[in-house]
Amino acid sequence: MATTNLFADPVFKDGAFTSNDHKVRAYALQKTMSAIDLGVEFGAQTYVFWGGREGTESDASKDPVTAIKRTREAMDFLCEYVLDQGYDLADFARGSMRTYLILKDRASHWKADQEIQSVLAQINADDGSTAAFSGAYTTTKAADLKEYHFDPSALGRRGMAHERLDQLTVEVLLGVR
Repeated sequence: MATTNLFADPVFKDGAFTSNDHKVRAYALQKTMSAIDLGVEFGAQTYVFWGGREGTESDASKDPVTAIKRTREAMDFLCEYVLDQGYDLADFARGSMRTYLILKDRASHWKADQEIQSVLAQINADDGSTAAFSGAYTTTKAADLKEYHFDPSALGRRGMAHERLDQLTVEVLLGVR
């Protein structure tokens, strides 16, 4: 059996295969391919992918749909690598495909869950009142922004639904929702 440490190094604080940084994701693939090669060289017939830490240093640091897509892409890439090398890791490929199909099913549940969609709408809500301040700097935009009245108390009272989204997502992934 072989596996890869994709969690101890601070480079993976935002995840390995799900990292928001493309270079980190590529490094995770490279490191995993090397571990697979080494494992096979030492006679491993099973490769264990453990994604338990995928970016948990900061809750809700990435869109869950994007994270699942990135995980799927990594698993597809690594399965093709194993097949291309002719490695005798049928368990790795079968397990990865099973995991992918499970996650695909869970993603469908996530997308169809009305409470999750409501939380996402709350998180992404924008009344458009400050849209004029977005984008590149202009003298007029800066002057208008300086004059705009913000209500810091109201802004401070607004909810942060990310923890609720995180909990609902975990419940969908665990199959209890």
